[in-house]
Amino acid sequence: MLLKNDAAAFEQSLPPSSNSRALDDYAAGLDLIPMQASLVNKDGDILLTNKAWQQFEHDNSSSPCGNKQNYFDVCSGVDGSDKDHADAVFEGLRMVLSGTLTSFEHVYPCHSPTQKRWYKAYITPNAHGALICHSDVTTEALKGTPLNQSDLLINRLNVLKAHLSGIAALDYVIQSEDLSGLSQFSTKILKIAEVSAHRINTEIQNVLTYLKSGTTGEFKDEESYHILEPLINELIDKAQAQLPDRNITVIVNNNVQGLTILANKDDIAGTISYFLENALKVTKEGGTVSVSLDISPAKSLEISIQDQGDGMQESELFDLMWQKMPDANSKDVSPKLNDVHRVNQSIRRLDGMLDAKTAPGQGVRFRILLPAWRIMKD
Repeated sequence: MLLKNDAAAFEQSLPPSSNSRALDDYAAGLDLIPMQASLVNKDGDILLTNKAWQQFEHDNSSSPCGNKQNYFDVCSGVDGSDKDHADAVFEGLRMVLSGTLTSFEHVYPCHSPTQKRWYKAYITPNAHGALICHSDVTTEALKGTPLNQSDLLINRLNVLKAHLSGIAALDYVIQSEDLSGLSQFSTKILKIAEVSAHRINTEIQNVLTYLKSGTTGEFKDEESYHILEPLINELIDKAQAQLPDRNITVIVNNNVQGLTILANKDDIAGTISYFLENALKVTKEGGTVSVSLDISPAKSLEISIQDQGDGMQESELFDLMWQKMPDANSKDVSPKLNDVHRVNQSIRRLDGMLDAKTAPGQGVRFRILLPAWRIMKD
């Protein structure tokens, strides 16, 4: 089966233009591919199908899928036992067209009344939109090769990604819509849902990448366990060395003693250091920054950092933490806003949340919340 190589070689031979002459050339080349293949534009409209595709549709479908139809609509119209597979291909095509994925594969059953069959859908981007190929992998499936095992897991993960896509789309809403009419609480809920969906999608993609590599190597993960108290003390010592005329007090509750945390050290250390250093800077000479470590009722780890600065209005703090990030080239990007967004990204990678409270003249208390599954007692 020459699926990836055939598709890649074909793509490299094509002109980038989308005019009718280029499409005619594309159609001629498309017919040279032995598997069923179609070309869709960036909206999912089918521009071309090859002879193998047309023959399969003629032989197997009472309502053939072809030119001028929309591939997203075709997938959405599938129901019954095939719906999960159609949802997965729908989501895969969407992610390839948006640039989120560089390619997508999905194995699915396509049985006829007289024969058990399995196909693999393979989607790659191009200048027109995307190339969609379907290759018969029945022989491999019936042999019980790794295709039947790892590909089954890949399929289920792709289906899960498809079901998550609606929640993940909140990111588009948050970034493009005016949310000023919503309460602060509602805006936070939207952000939490979007962050959670984004993180789950990322983790699923990590597993998919690992499975598609053949599962011959080790799963690469930059996270490891770190003993929390020595890590915090090390960061406090470094921060206070820069501003020795400020004080830092640390309260470690009994339930945190001996705790280890699973994290990328750069993410956790960089996040805590940022808030420590910022708290020391806004605290006047001789003032005190308070750091506390605790386990919340929800069993998450709480790292609180309270400064003795001037504080600010709640609305000002809310805008700083939750407003969408302007374009990087925009003159509206303040260093403080850029820093907060950068730290928020680190917290998102840790599956955590950032919360804060403030009032004029009472300083700011930042609270980093990390999920229970990231912590472990000795």
